[in-house]
Amino acid sequence: LRRSNAPSCDHFWKSREVETERIRTDSPNESAQSPWHLRSGRNCAMRRLTTCVMLASAHLSGSVPATKRLEGLVVPEWDWNPPYDEICLDVPTVTGRNGTEWTNNSRGLFIARPDGVPPAGGWPVLMTFTIIDFPTQKPCGLDGHTPSAQVPLAETCVAAFGQVCGTQLNQSYYGCRNCTYTHAGFLESHGCTGTSLSQIVGPSESGWPKPLCPQLPPLDAVCEEELSQKCPLGQARQYTDCELCVDQALRNASSGVHCGMAPESTRLLFCAGYVRPPYTELFSPFGSPHAMGMGCSCLNGTTYGCSAPAKNSTHHMPTGAGCTIDMFAGGLWMQRVKQYAIANGIAVIVANTYYLDAWESYPEDWEGGFDPPFFAALDAAMGSSTSPPPLRDLNPKQIAVHGWSGSAQMVSWVIQLHASGQLGGLRIIAGIMAAGGSYACYYTPPQARGVCANCTVGGSTFGDLLQCSNVSKANGQEPLCNYCCPDRFTEDWYETHPQDYVSHPWTFLYQTEMDSGADSCAAAYYHDEMLRHGAHSELMHVPMKNERCYSIGAPGDPAVPASDTFQRFCSNPNVSSINHTTGFAEMVEPVTSFMLRAIAAHPTP
Repeated sequence: LRRSNAPSCDHFWKSREVETERIRTDSPNESAQSPWHLRSGRNCAMRRLTTCVMLASAHLSGSVPATKRLEGLVVPEWDWNPPYDEICLDVPTVTGRNGTEWTNNSRGLFIARPDGVPPAGGWPVLMTFTIIDFPTQKPCGLDGHTPSAQVPLAETCVAAFGQVCGTQLNQSYYGCRNCTYTHAGFLESHGCTGTSLSQIVGPSESGWPKPLCPQLPPLDAVCEEELSQKCPLGQARQYTDCELCVDQALRNASSGVHCGMAPESTRLLFCAGYVRPPYTELFSPFGSPHAMGMGCSCLNGTTYGCSAPAKNSTHHMPTGAGCTIDMFAGGLWMQRVKQYAIANGIAVIVANTYYLDAWESYPEDWEGGFDPPFFAALDAAMGSSTSPPPLRDLNPKQIAVHGWSGSAQMVSWVIQLHASGQLGGLRIIAGIMAAGGSYACYYTPPQARGVCANCTVGGSTFGDLLQCSNVSKANGQEPLCNYCCPDRFTEDWYETHPQDYVSHPWTFLYQTEMDSGADSCAAAYYHDEMLRHGAHSELMHVPMKNERCYSIGAPGDPAVPASDTFQRFCSNPNVSSINHTTGFAEMVEPVTSFMLRAIAAHPTP
């Protein structure tokens, strides 16, 4: 999930405690410092772990501590669903890089405002960048749909693919696909857009050039006949109905359906006559943690298909379970942050991206890309007297931005745009980064810098990935580029203008201590560089001993009301949180406090 649908986010570490210590923020000129920020007691130099498993099998003793009540905060009800407005922000079609026309670029914005009359200048804003779009009531942009046509792959993209995945071209579809997403960072830094990765893999969609990966062989005729009897295409209303029917037929030994091909391949081929639904979130952008969890049968007590690891050892979220990946990464707690923000006087914007996990957070992507016209449209609309009330009531001079994983890099890039004067009238006062850090993460030489300067492109095992990049170097091994973030660097503007760190937007970073979808020191590197220059930064970690259950809460954890059934998730030793966090109980109130202090420290000019 760094800059693509990288499959590595489904990998989990075997249970193991790592000592942690609570430290203060060390922010300069801060008289009342928060004691709740977790930091590795080993300064990221953790002993190398050699065994990576997909699903944690050992139950961890102890529970995640209950959220502390910070003085002065309004505490919203757990099951409160804040009312919100849905806006389709019109973004005109533009001609971008390589002559590409960015069509259907309008963006769904979901805006929730505090009760009452907005203050002078408008409500301060928390803007969160989605990775997976939320569906809109009326068509707006792509809304999670794959672009219907793509320009030919850039030559640099094809060459980069050949460099890291050329050996897979004559292998299997899945080997080629996995290689593509494993090296997504390298490919995107060499001219492959987010949609290019899907284009490389295929199966080919209407209007797309032929994919580079080998395609699946046709279904065996006997298998197709058996499935046709069990799952008549005329009875399947949509792709997901067909997929669910095939899934059940293949799992039922008495069904008489015996296909030699892998279940995923069988579903892809048999259900190919149906257009895949858009890949969107399955919960409301402002749904309560209760509502979000109750929609997922892996969490709501029914344990449909979630009671044991799948045969291929992947984290199993079956079709029809109503679950999305962020639910297992702590999405309930990000919903809780939204509740807290609104209840404490901060408006929240949830902004859809152009396409799945496709924020243009790098100079190479930004120039001629689809995000610059979106931000220009947002600048023109926010706080304008001619805009509808949700946008009119917002303060463009008090904006905190939030992102998880790939969109955490977007937070850093937006800070770079703010510092270099490229956001017009939008003023960024704070950045909140989950499971990520600087936009300069995951570059390859010669663009890679710091600890990543001589990083390795491709290769190795997951045991080598899930650690801090400086640990690799300490062990005499260069880190892998697509799991490496630079130390001693935040953004280019501040590297060349270090005197401006005094006005750098405040930052709050949080990450699991061992992260399967990022450099495990991504947050720490950024935080340390902020402190080195006297800027304000705060940092939290989920310690290793809590990584299995942090996304929901361990049995008996008072952070989740006893009336909810989510704790059954962690009473089952065969299921696990994803150690690439978007939120956890302990960060909710510190993040809210951080935003309120940042707003107070950055009054409207």
